[in-house]
Amino acid sequence: MFLAKYAIEAGLISAEARVVLGFTFGICLLAIAEYLMRYPERFNIQSTQVSAALASAGIITCFSMMVVSTHYYKFIPPTPALFATLLVTSVATFMALRFGPIVAFIGVIGSYAVPALFWSNELTLLELSLFVTFISSSAIYINSKVNSRYLWHLSFIGHFSYLLLAIFLSKSGNEVAVLLSFSFASLYLFTLSPVMGWRLNGQNQKPLPLKFCLCPAKNKRGCFARYHLSGSIMLFGVTSQN
Repeated sequence: MFLAKYAIEAGLISAEARVVLGFTFGICLLAIAEYLMRYPERFNIQSTQVSAALASAGIITCFSMMVVSTHYYKFIPPTPALFATLLVTSVATFMALRFGPIVAFIGVIGSYAVPALFWSNELTLLELSLFVTFISSSAIYINSKVNSRYLWHLSFIGHFSYLLLAIFLSKSGNEVAVLLSFSFASLYLFTLSPVMGWRLNGQNQKPLPLKFCLCPAKNKRGCFARYHLSGSIMLFGVTSQN
């Protein structure tokens, strides 16, 4: 540790090498987590939390290096870096399905924090809406697998915070189509897909009780439908006024 710190302070390790080493370290952590998940008996590992911790550290490292390489060293332009982060998010989605809610929380938090970091770099409304929609789609998909109420709340807050911010900060009338598309995507992700499925072909043979629509049900299709729908209607009204 001392030698590494000395090498950096003395300029023996260039900035490019630091970024490459950082990404390499994060990828190695992810690879080790996957290896330990597949062969736990070789190291007498009794819990998957070890692999989850390593995977979480790897995801955090990769997100951190993306920010450092873009904001601090400016090696990567903002737009390519934003969409390169989608790759990290995709990896985080896969790891969350493998290792559980802990990795999912870290991946979702890191993903929703990225647009805020790139906001000062003239991030367009279309780029923001596409990125946030992708992140929310990944979060909803993960939540359908790990069934975490807190993960759904986190994705709901993150998604609609950016949607409201986009509505109030939009300056051009040409952006209305983007805002409407963003709002329809929000309605689909947080209202329709949890009840009717991703293909919207879900059917119920029995009538749903009112409490199913007003309160979070314990089964896999339960959701805050009332809040989703009322929030979406409000957003449509605000968008139409613009």
